Amino acid sequence: MKRAETLEIITKGFANKRRIAILILLGKQPDMDVELLSEKLDLGYKSVSEHLRKMYMADLITKEYDGYFVIHRLTPLGKKTLSFLSKLR
Repeated sequence: MKRAETLEIITKGFANKRRIAILILLGKQPDMDVELLSEKLDLGYKSVSEHLRKMYMADLITKEYDGYFVIHRLTPLGKKTLSFLSKLR
């Protein structure tokens, strides 16, 4: 049962078109902060922050604090997820 719960958390981490778009952007251009992601996605700061929080909880992205900024990158699991999603097209 533990494995099913873990898979559910991971799946929820990318089960949204905005989060998939974030995965794609971070796959193309790592090291993005919330402000840059908001600009590229044309979404509000709070909305992007909430999506990133869910992705972080699913271990799809990492956060690195750089002064005022929080830099986001794909984890190995995030990269595998992006690869999996690209095969579904």
